[in-house]
Amino acid sequence: MSDILAFGVQYGLWVFLFVLAALVPVLGVGLTLTRPALLTLAYISILLSFGQSNYGALEIDRTIYSRGTGQLFFSFLTWILMGLAALGPFLARWSSKKPVPTNLGIPFMMLALLFAGHLIASPRDVNIFDVLSSNGFINLLFLGLLVYVMTRTLNERFHLIWLEWLLLSVGAVRATYGLVRWAVLGGDPANFYENRQHLGVKLTYFDICDSMIAGVVLVYCLRRLFANWGAMRVFERLLLITLATMEFSIIALSYRREAWGGLALLLAFFALLLPLRQRIAVTVVAPFLALAVLIVASTRLGKVAHGQGLSEQFLFDLYSGGSHGREPVRAIELKAALETILDNPMLGVGAWGRYRGAVHIPWQIGPDAFSFVHSGILHILLKTGLVGAAIVSAALFFFIRFVIYARRTLADRDRWLVDAALAGLIFMIVDFLIGTPIIQFRTMLLCGVMIAIPYLVAEIARRERAISTQ
Repeated sequence: MSDILAFGVQYGLWVFLFVLAALVPVLGVGLTLTRPALLTLAYISILLSFGQSNYGALEIDRTIYSRGTGQLFFSFLTWILMGLAALGPFLARWSSKKPVPTNLGIPFMMLALLFAGHLIASPRDVNIFDVLSSNGFINLLFLGLLVYVMTRTLNERFHLIWLEWLLLSVGAVRATYGLVRWAVLGGDPANFYENRQHLGVKLTYFDICDSMIAGVVLVYCLRRLFANWGAMRVFERLLLITLATMEFSIIALSYRREAWGGLALLLAFFALLLPLRQRIAVTVVAPFLALAVLIVASTRLGKVAHGQGLSEQFLFDLYSGGSHGREPVRAIELKAALETILDNPMLGVGAWGRYRGAVHIPWQIGPDAFSFVHSGILHILLKTGLVGAAIVSAALFFFIRFVIYARRTLADRDRWLVDAALAGLIFMIVDFLIGTPIIQFRTMLLCGVMIAIPYLVAEIARRERAISTQ
């Protein structure tokens, strides 16, 4: 009897797992077709909640963004995104609202054709997985897929409300966790400045995306405070002020120059949105905010570039005359990448290509050595040449033109979310100049979220105006 019971338990468990594995795709497809917004918001919540970068950690753990790559090459999250995009044409049949239109379809189609050309033209001795690697430009396509999915699933006012609360709630939780961990538990374990450079600093979040999310929530809170101060209850004011202070602290205590530069840009953008009188008030407060960041910055930069001026401290790895008179390795990397670009100006070196001539770069080691560069702009030029850069520039031009026009038609209440999303993109400008955003899946997809938001808000508001005038 016990043997029969053991047999039943053993094989019954396998049967249950088999049935469960068979039902998951069926339930997933059914839920996608009937409640697509729910899955899209759940997907975005994962991007907001889980970090990807563990660079600088003493113990490198796998993240949710690498799950599945061992057997399926792409991660589970990538396959889910591609699955949602594949069902996109069918979603309109199940939705009472039409998809939200954008003016980015042609640039992304051209980018997809360019990528297909790279797949076809790659040399025989190049592994196909090097073309598909994130060190190429495939993450730009994934950004486009997420924009496509969002504009087909989030097409009603209550979807925007959910998205808004998702950004605020996750931002608040991440800020609280980051500050408590910084104060009590030693900060983010992925701390390159302490674990590798031994600078004696602890930080909130090393992943630039967490600072970008903090910047989005910060601008949203400031927009509400400055636009609606008189109509707010005291509790609401205190809540928004507290949240804005926490988000500012998350960025300041990240100890990353990209984050500090992004903070300066988004605060300048916020000031430009204000009426003249409020803009003057912000200008008066700005030096005190800058002083707070400089005090934090001195802890790290003063030890790295001791005895140098302020600009040399912030750009210490781009100034010549480093240790033993050698040229800094960051400058060597950028110079080598630029020389390779000039040798391949039109089409670049391909998604699989690498730049030449660089030696003694500590982070360019292993099989991925010299396949990426610390500049998102140079990375695009390196991999795709002027052709790819022109396509990306066209998409950026179409987006900016749409935002300038659409923002004029929005009510103040809708502008809060749009301006917060734009602030997130403006925050990332510095990282695109001196960082590696193109090769990071989470970074590009969060940029996709911010790109999609203005289209969603503008179209839903337009539909509501059309209904009200009937």
